[in-house]
Amino acid sequence: MNAEEIQAIFFAECEESLAAAEQGLAACKEGTQDADTVNAVFRGVHSIKGGAGAFGFIALQAYTHTFETLLSDVRDGTVAITEPLIDLLLRALDTLSDHVMAARGQGDTPDDAALQAELTAAMAANAGAAPAAAHEPAPAPQAAPAPASSSSDDAAFDDMGLDFDSMLDSIAGAMAASDKAENATEGEDAPAGWIVKIRPHAGAMRNGSEPMLMLREVLELGGACVDCEVGAVPHLDVLDPGMGYLGWTFRMPGSVDEASVRDIFDFVGDDCEIAIGSEAVMPAVRLPAA
Repeated sequence: MNAEEIQAIFFAECEESLAAAEQGLAACKEGTQDADTVNAVFRGVHSIKGGAGAFGFIALQAYTHTFETLLSDVRDGTVAITEPLIDLLLRALDTLSDHVMAARGQGDTPDDAALQAELTAAMAANAGAAPAAAHEPAPAPQAAPAPASSSSDDAAFDDMGLDFDSMLDSIAGAMAASDKAENATEGEDAPAGWIVKIRPHAGAMRNGSEPMLMLREVLELGGACVDCEVGAVPHLDVLDPGMGYLGWTFRMPGSVDEASVRDIFDFVGDDCEIAIGSEAVMPAVRLPAA
């Protein structure tokens, strides 16, 4: 199968994802706003974003990043579902469809600046930032600014827009959620579980795939994170922030099949490796060529 055939499959799946998201939003507008419906909308946009990153459709990837982030907040309950929000999401989906057509070479790239601003404003309006401000510590003394780096690698890394505070919060939340899931299943007469080991590589962070969102989906399938492999993390003075040093081991319930887990990592390809089974070895870190 050549690149054109693979890309054709991606666009066919885009159509399916758009249809599923539209159906989910229509159901929300009619009053069906349960977790499965909201998650179907999220998964549709998430799938398109993953493929956009893999194929290098920068405008499509950037737009779906904003769209997906708002949907993630809706799914988590951070942003409430209201009639105006649903109308905004429907307009956002129409623009996403235009982006997909442009990526196929069947139209111009839409001007989405105003709509992206609306999506971002919807997140900010519902994020509860004001109460959090009451707990902010007193400002620390102003330190002298660090000299600007002229390294092109540093500039490229800055452009990735990674928020390490958010990533650490996500890791902590994932571990807490897995502990809760593990405790909830103790003593239950459930089918025997199985093990999956997951290692995101550098490309998974540079192409916008957002490994933490994928790991969260594993948790939502019922996976319990039993180990975070940190042995490959080097000393700070040689650590490359763009590398993928961490690996996660999840225990999956027997009711979840292997295909459901692999589906989460569609279009990520070699940028994220998984190994299945209790005897499986954690995929190795890919070090840059000397």
